[in-house]
Amino acid sequence: MYYFLQNFIKHQYMIMVTMIGVSLIVLTAFFAPVSAAETLTIAQKNSGKILLQVESHGEAWYVNPKDLKKYSLGKPADAFAIIKKLGIGISNANLGKIPRNGTKDKGNQAVMNKLKGKIVIQVQGKGEAWYVHSVSGKRYSLGKPATAFAVIKKLGSGITNANLAKIPTESEVLISEVIDGDTVKLSDGNKVRILAINTPETKDPRKLVQCFGAEALKKMTKLVKGKKVKLIIDASQGDKDKYGRLLRYIYIESIDIGAKMIQEGYAYAYLEYPTSKTDEYKSLENQARESKRGLWAENVCNGSTVIPSNSTNSQTTNKTSNTDTPPTTSTQPQTDASSSATNASQDKDASSNLDCSCDGDTYNCSDFSTHAEAQALHNCCMQKAGYDIHKLDGNDKDGLACESLP
Repeated sequence: MYYFLQNFIKHQYMIMVTMIGVSLIVLTAFFAPVSAAETLTIAQKNSGKILLQVESHGEAWYVNPKDLKKYSLGKPADAFAIIKKLGIGISNANLGKIPRNGTKDKGNQAVMNKLKGKIVIQVQGKGEAWYVHSVSGKRYSLGKPATAFAVIKKLGSGITNANLAKIPTESEVLISEVIDGDTVKLSDGNKVRILAINTPETKDPRKLVQCFGAEALKKMTKLVKGKKVKLIIDASQGDKDKYGRLLRYIYIESIDIGAKMIQEGYAYAYLEYPTSKTDEYKSLENQARESKRGLWAENVCNGSTVIPSNSTNSQTTNKTSNTDTPPTTSTQPQTDASSSATNASQDKDASSNLDCSCDGDTYNCSDFSTHAEAQALHNCCMQKAGYDIHKLDGNDKDGLACESLP
């Protein structure tokens, strides 16, 4: 009897320990912080949906597929105003290809799939508004404000406050990709060149990967990818550079990301085109230098932190705008575009060391200022890809890229 009780107690104890272990694993998974990638996924999964706060008072929100931002639908009048603001025009012919809810018509799947989750406005009628359901692809009339609000309540999907908070509001944007230590891409497709900072190059097809460039890219990725940020304009700068990138400061809550990059030694103040933050950023750079942080640390970039002046202005919208071409922090030899076109064999040897973009046909002659720049990329891709992937040589196949450029 004693042995029976002993084994029974031991068995029950093991069951209890196992259950506690499983519970801890579940709790850990539940309370674990959501990664940046998951944050982006939450916005993408709810794209085009009407959401209702199930943990609050059922407040309604709409996630616009164009920018992956959430818009409060509030009261009926507010909801109707948002519908008019975000609606896109549609012809009667295309609207007819989207079946109304409750009908058996299968409609045109191509048109339905393209417009799922979007609000469309009849441009050939009286501006009637319709919501194309994000799953079924069928359309619901939004009619008058009261009608629209009824549709919102009917079609809304529940979402927790925690997940709703991860979808940016109209005043925020979502970073979907980090291109370089000072350049990012938004979820709406726009690219942003962060004002007043520069980081060593990693992606410019005309330059070598510069010292500490990979570290700067990794740091920026950790700071902002998949996160909601605010973009701040500087009145002294143009809206965009000649590549169409927005020129902005980036903030996460009250944190200035550009300042943080400089402060921790991953970037340096860009002085060629002064901004309202030039003095502040220069002071932060001096502090990072003195403390030997990041790229200023001894033996990191071969002991050299020389930043030569750059005279090339990449802006077309404002003469004082931030340029795209960064000063060099690397002691590695840089590709000299002016000499790369003078000797094909020298170009070929130099191009083998370039970190050039040869994965697809993404560049054309309008992307370059000079023939020499285009030639450097052409030679590099001939080495790495084995053929003129960007078609810079034209039809004459003489080995010279973008000959019409100066």
